[in-house]
Amino acid sequence: MPSTLSVRAALLLTLAAVAVSAVAADAQDPLAAAIASPSRTPKFTVRDQYRHPLETLRFFGVRPNQTVVEIWP
Repeated sequence: MPSTLSVRAALLLTLAAVAVSAVAADAQDPLAAAIASPSRTPKFTVRDQYRHPLETLRFFGVRPNQTVVEIWP
């Protein structure tokens, strides 16, 4: 049976790997990085679960060099 320390170490390494892969994915996907940007206020990020901004931007073919303006929610 593995020790508690071994299980905790394995869990910590797994979480670190997930965090690193998430950062790497954002670096490869400019739209995902923009959506994850800390400049977006909580008022807007709370609605992401309903609005699916990444999927919506991809559907409309928005490229990283374009600007998107929202008229109303």
